This record gives sequence, C-alpha cells and structure tokens, in this order.
Amino acid sequence: MFFSVAQASRWLVTATMIGVILGVCQWFAEFVNSWVSVLFDKPVETPGTMFAVALGVLLGGVFIQQGVQKISADPPKKGVLTFFGMRIPVTLSEGFVWLPLYKLVFDVIEVEMTTMDEEFQITEGLITPDGVPHVAKIRILGRPNEKDRRGLIRHLQRGGIPGVGKFLDNILFGEFRRWFTSPDIGPQTTDKAVMATEEGINQLLKHLFQNGHCTGSTPYSSEDKAIEAFRKGKNDLKLLGYGFIIERLDITAIIPPKEILEARMLSKKEAEERKAQMLEAKHASKMMALLQRPLAEGGAGLTRDQANNYVRARLGGVAQDTSRREIDLSMAPEAAGVIEAILSKLMKKGVS
Repeated sequence: MFFSVAQASRWLVTATMIGVILGVCQWFAEFVNSWVSVLFDKPVETPGTMFAVALGVLLGGVFIQQGVQKISADPPKKGVLTFFGMRIPVTLSEGFVWLPLYKLVFDVIEVEMTTMDEEFQITEGLITPDGVPHVAKIRILGRPNEKDRRGLIRHLQRGGIPGVGKFLDNILFGEFRRWFTSPDIGPQTTDKAVMATEEGINQLLKHLFQNGHCTGSTPYSSEDKAIEAFRKGKNDLKLLGYGFIIERLDITAIIPPKEILEARMLSKKEAEERKAQMLEAKHASKMMALLQRPLAEGGAGLTRDQANNYVRARLGGVAQDTSRREIDLSMAPEAAGVIEAILSKLMKKGVS
C-alpha cells in the first residue's frame, strides 16, 4: 500500500512540475511577444515561442537532472524513501531511481545490505564459580532484513550494524555472562567451561526467544524445534526491532588463562609419557617371559639375567650390545634362531 501511494505521489509531483514548467513557458512566451510587439509596434508570435521552447528545455533538463538519482550497488544497498524528511516504509532497489524535487520533497537514505560476519570477544565478567576468569569468542553471521520495509526504518533508527553490535553486547552477551557465572546452571569448573560451547549456544538462543527479542523466519510449532532448525541452518532468526536477520550464532571457544592452559598441556604430556612407559614395560615383560620359557615349549631357555640383558639391548639400542654378543657365543645355534624369531615377531606386532 505504502509503495503504491509513494509511487503515485512521485508521479503526481512530476505531473505538477511539468504543468508548472509549461505554465511558466507559456507566460514567458506571452511576455516576450508583448514586449517585442510594443518595441516594433506590431503584433509578433515567433520570438516568444522560440524563447519559451528554450526555457522549457532548460527547466525540464534541470528538473530531470535533479530528480534522477542512483543508489549504489557496491557495496549492495537498499534505499529507504523519505517524504518531506519523514521516513516511510518504502524501499528502493539499487540503480537509478526517480525522485522529483530531490531533497525538497523526496529523498532516500541508503542502507548497506552487506553481511556482518564478526567474532566478538567477551573478556570481562566470565568467572566460573571456582574463581577462574575466562575469555569467550562468539561469532555472529547476519544481515539487514531487506524484505522488511518497516524493519529497515527501525534498523536505521537503532544505528544500523553498530546498533546491532550494541544490542548484542548489552542484551545477548549480558545473558551469556549471567549464565556462565551462575552457580546453579552455568559451568562450575574450568574443565566444564571449555566444553560448554554447545550448552552456551542453546542458552543464548532460548534467551532470545523467551524474552521476545527474535522470532524464526519460518514458523515452528515450538521454541525447541525452531532452535533445532536454526542450529541445522534451516531457519534464520529475525531480530525484532532491529530489522536484522541472524543466520549463524556460534561460540567458537571458551579460553581459560594462559597459565592454566600451560598446566593442562603439561599434564597431558606427562600422561602420554606415563602411558608410553607402561606400554614399554608391558612389552618388555612379555619379551622376558618368552625368552625364559624352555626350548621345548617354544621359548629360548634363557636365565632371567640373560633375558633381561637381551631385552634391554633390543629396546635400548647398542648400550647392551656386548652382553648380547657374549650370550650369542655361549648358546646353541638353535636357541639364537628362536630368540631372533621371538624378538622380531614381538617388535613387529607390539603389545596388544
């Protein structure tokens, strides 16, 4: 409706101005003719008509030149139409538009349709109940809602993209801080906090829905289904009052202090080293048992000390090579072959 009225108003102003220009030209023709007739003391018509045509071309050109405006396409934009300085819910697409009496009657305010893809860092107020401060990184992907004409006006009134950023900081991130520091529903320790990104996203989305800050672009029977569809990329969130659509909302990381991270890495490294040592000990124990088993039972028939030296030589490289040569010289050839077969088989398969 508003678009039709605005369109009609622009053509009405155009028709009125054409009438005014024609009236001025007619008056100017009559004025010139009367002045020339008095000057030459006889009636004339040609000079006035010629001057009137020239004046009409001049005024028409000025009128067209001031009325043809261009809405930039780089970056992509939409234009919100104003009438006597008042914003009206009519949007104009990029390219050339006709705005008669530009700046006086009609004007246009350009709104960038670029996508906002920004990662916000919350550096203050994120302290778990165990007293450890954290930093959270939240990524927001969204864009102005070009299909909502009234929404674009509100988008301008709220300050555009910077206004959306202030809303997110004051309302959305404030709720995230409240949830994060809660002794009842938030993560209680650093270990739980760094793993709570999914839970945090759901908490933020529920807050937006439950407090009337947004609605889904596609209606769903319940809030949970709308949130699930949004998480799967099948539904956008219309931020009410801001003419803005949120396409993605992710908590990319929850980071504890550097010293805690270093302590966690050191602890992980120590655990891996302990695991490797346990595996090596288990492997050595299995080697020892097979080497001490009698030849008749498939073993090598070595004493405990001989088996220990042989295992240490095999696992430790050349450090025990002298002991290995002494054993090799003192044992039967068939025992040496059994030892090599046992050790080769164990070294290839490892310890399960």
